Amino acid sequence: MLIAQTYVNIPPESDDLIPKLVKFYLRYNHKPWEYIVKQSVRIYQQESSSVHWQSEIKDGDLQPLLSLDSNHQSLDQVIRFLYFKYANRHGLNSERWGDKTPFLLFRIPWINMVFPKAKMIFLIRDGRAVVNSYLRINKGYSLETAAERWIRSMQTIEKQQKNAAALSKVIRYEDLVSQPEKEIKEIVEFLGLTFRPESLKEVFLGDDDLQHHKNVLQALSPDNISKWKQEMSKIEIEEVNKMMAPQLRKWNYW
Repeated sequence: MLIAQTYVNIPPESDDLIPKLVKFYLRYNHKPWEYIVKQSVRIYQQESSSVHWQSEIKDGDLQPLLSLDSNHQSLDQVIRFLYFKYANRHGLNSERWGDKTPFLLFRIPWINMVFPKAKMIFLIRDGRAVVNSYLRINKGYSLETAAERWIRSMQTIEKQQKNAAALSKVIRYEDLVSQPEKEIKEIVEFLGLTFRPESLKEVFLGDDDLQHHKNVLQALSPDNISKWKQEMSKIEIEEVNKMMAPQLRKWNYW
């Protein structure tokens, strides 16, 4: 939906791209700027060479980066350049860029280090529904590991809200699918953008063929809010309730 606003470029998920770029920069930031730029591009190409990114950056494309004066030679400039190259490749007329990789939730300190003014939107959902989803996509999660990941995620979000309330916004999945226009307007206002009604219908993910994105092109509907109650066994529900009770109560899911 944000991508449909045309102001925001959000590429396909990449668990390792930003973490690898940060690790590389922290280790080699004393090297010449040209070395940093070209090695960063290599990392980018290795991570985004899949069918989803379809990226290709030639040496001649790097001139805007290489010509930056020393006061602007930084990792944030490299990352901005790489993400906007993706936008240009796919014809996205974007003023801003973002990232929707779930794993980056656990790399917030790095994000804050590189982009101290970055705004973060957290889409939360009833932990029991999240556990049910993890179990259904068959990615090796047990009930316990799925529940622990949700708990850790909620604790991380709470911490970020306390540390940077003005730069953080929490959206409940249940509210988004029940009243999408209201929630999207709030998100757009938070980002300082202009709401476009057609954004409720348009979407370009670039990776909508992934298994866990199989429903994203369907119309928003509250039908799935309580689906976990039918799909999980009584024993599974009792177990996750025991594990998640404090966080479920804290976030008004119980």
